[in-house]
Amino acid sequence: GIGYVFSSGTIGAGLEANIAGVPSITISQTLPQHDFTMWSSERRLSAESQSHYQEQGAKLFKAAMDKLRQQPDFLTAPVTWNVNFPFNASSNPQVMPTSPALMMYDNCFTDKGKGT
Repeated sequence: GIGYVFSSGTIGAGLEANIAGVPSITISQTLPQHDFTMWSSERRLSAESQSHYQEQGAKLFKAAMDKLRQQPDFLTAPVTWNVNFPFNASSNPQVMPTSPALMMYDNCFTDKGKGT
């Protein structure tokens, strides 16, 4: 949901750029559990995983940028374009626009009034 978007450091940096009037592109990579665990505990990835992400990322980045460049307002307004790469992409990856899911947070927060 949109709460995940707002809690993301990657998206947060893009939104901060937008506040300053600068357009942004944010890129995230899905990690399988073993890579996530290694990164979380050791702040490193195996050589095999690094190679996989570099090779696949180059292809996916080009496909994403080609699609984004087709947008009439690309980099002309303070908008954040969020790109998420899967761990294993198909041989013919498709760039698909999506929107954050609508989440209802009324049961998660308590209104304390203005200024509190």
